[in-house]
Amino acid sequence: MGQKLWLAFGILLVIAGIAVLIHPRLRFRTNHREVRIGSLKAIEETTRILPLPRIAGALVLVSGLLLTASAFRK
Repeated sequence: MGQKLWLAFGILLVIAGIAVLIHPRLRFRTNHREVRIGSLKAIEETTRILPLPRIAGALVLVSGLLLTASAFRK
């Protein structure tokens, strides 16, 4: 049971590491505000971009590969 858990966690880390290496910026919306004036409606949204370092993606990828390899060894 423990080996399957480590294997699944390792595979998730490998996928996350590849995703960070392919797309190193995380974009998300914040501050959704709505204003109504009579029949008019105005919506304000702020988009933030969080840059993720490629070295972090590489480290996550390597750690996922190591976890996956260690799960197969046991």
